[in-house]
Amino acid sequence: MEEFGSLRDLNFAYCGSPHPVLNSYLLLCPMLGANIRFKCCCKKCPVSPLLFKASEDMTARTNTGLKECLSKDQVLKEASVVIAGPADAKKIHEFKLRVSDIESNTKSKWIFFHTGPRGKEVEDNLFLHQNSRTFGAFENFHYISAALLAYVIKDHKF
Repeated sequence: MEEFGSLRDLNFAYCGSPHPVLNSYLLLCPMLGANIRFKCCCKKCPVSPLLFKASEDMTARTNTGLKECLSKDQVLKEASVVIAGPADAKKIHEFKLRVSDIESNTKSKWIFFHTGPRGKEVEDNLFLHQNSRTFGAFENFHYISAALLAYVIKDHKF
């Protein structure tokens, strides 16, 4: 929200092996009005994230987008927030991200996060890019988590 003023109608892109962080985004994006595309598998080894069905139900209720993609170009198309996760050494070629990958697929302002631990799936120039928010996110992660949870449950009846 700090970067864009609102998350409503922003496009999130997750590219990396299946990871618990992906499940969090699959739930948070529709709750906050954002769209999400993800690539967490390759054609030879299809994978469905644990919370895919729950996210699908939520996106239908909130009129947000959810799409599983098979290519980097699909997942990065018009992305404002790009998230990369750790990749298995054998699958780095499937998930390798570069600044040029992002810039060739989006014309809007974009920011980048990596879930950590970082491997060879992200080049140095992206990890250290002026649009990378990875270090700031890790420094503020507990505040970010608390703020998101408070926002999401503020009208929830227990």
